[in-house]
Amino acid sequence: MNGFKAGTIVAAVAVVASVVAAWGQLQATPSLQTSFVGTYPAVADTKLDNCATCHMPVSTDSLNSYGLAVRDAKLRFKDIESRDSDGDGKTNLEEILALSYPGSFSKLLEYYVFTNTKGQVHFNHEMHISSNFNGYPGVCKECHGADKFPRRFDDRIDVRELSHQICLRCHQRSGKASAPTRCASCHEAAADAAPEKPKTE
Repeated sequence: MNGFKAGTIVAAVAVVASVVAAWGQLQATPSLQTSFVGTYPAVADTKLDNCATCHMPVSTDSLNSYGLAVRDAKLRFKDIESRDSDGDGKTNLEEILALSYPGSFSKLLEYYVFTNTKGQVHFNHEMHISSNFNGYPGVCKECHGADKFPRRFDDRIDVRELSHQICLRCHQRSGKASAPTRCASCHEAAADAAPEKPKTE
């Protein structure tokens, strides 16, 4: 009986300890964001004053490439200013000062622009996975997986063939007038549907 009680107490302590640790991790995010804004006051109340700056698109451990660099630098933002975490040719500091995501090629959350010789292709990921748009809400495997689109957007990766296979096929299958099936509809006119950029003032 005493052994059972001792075991129960140990288990209870372990549970409490794990809850406290988890609570500490949860509380770390707002304080980290506050520290980020404290280091770069110009980002206050802009799109960078957001958890997504370190978390989207997720690369490893719920962090993007910039978030991983911040973690490796033990939260010393200035130590990684000269790095180019997302590999887009601009340093983290340059992107932060320009109010651009240092860990993503995306200009807006879930809104991606693919560089193309026939005209940039604008892709609104959020719109494509909404239940009232294409009928595949939350069904990632329709577009992502082996021989499909990578889950992490990288404008340096050529996805032309995949786009023509997956996007065009899905657009044709949908039968919707809003689903373009002509080249110019995706490569040129799509830019007209770009969402309004958030105000940074």
